[in-house]
Amino acid sequence: MKILALDLGKYKTVGCAYESESGAHEFQRTFTAPAALERLVQEVKPDRVVIEVCSIAGWVCDLMGQLGIEVQVANTSDDAWRWRKVKQKDDRRDALKAARLSAVNQLREVYIPPTEVRQWRALISYRRHLVGRRTKIKNHIRDLLVREGQLLARGSRCWNKLGQEVLSSMARLLEEVGPGELWRGELWAGSSNLAHSSQASCGAR
Repeated sequence: MKILALDLGKYKTVGCAYESESGAHEFQRTFTAPAALERLVQEVKPDRVVIEVCSIAGWVCDLMGQLGIEVQVANTSDDAWRWRKVKQKDDRRDALKAARLSAVNQLREVYIPPTEVRQWRALISYRRHLVGRRTKIKNHIRDLLVREGQLLARGSRCWNKLGQEVLSSMARLLEEVGPGELWRGELWAGSSNLAHSSQASCGAR
């Protein structure tokens, strides 16, 4: 079996073409881009491609599926990968070790879901991030106004249409306020960020 192990970098990838029967191997470098990886696979003609689980594992798996190549995605938290902590470590060693582990079936694999599932999960995760950001901004606005002796309505009433009008009446652009009312400029910035975060989180539903 010919195995192509890819050590995927952000910009460059090191590939190790490995013959499982003889242990013969050779290395090649290429760009971490679909077209470049496709050319490498077509040149090596492997029976299997091995990669590590990472942020770009999804599209690499999609590409290999389109090319009809078996792909293994290694779980790097497995005990078999403790060798990564050794002092002598580089991309070639990483790729060669991955190929050898695959050849003797010692890789603990990670399941990569289909594109649609990955996209949906990513969107949910991003919306959660936006909601968390919005909550932090709201808390900051409340703390800011308490500091300045300005009390807001409790609960969600503070953020409804009437509450937004109250905030807008107090907020000012920084260039419009003097040194003693910089909090109004801070409120304007916070309110603007809150509006943008709310719109983005609603759009990500």
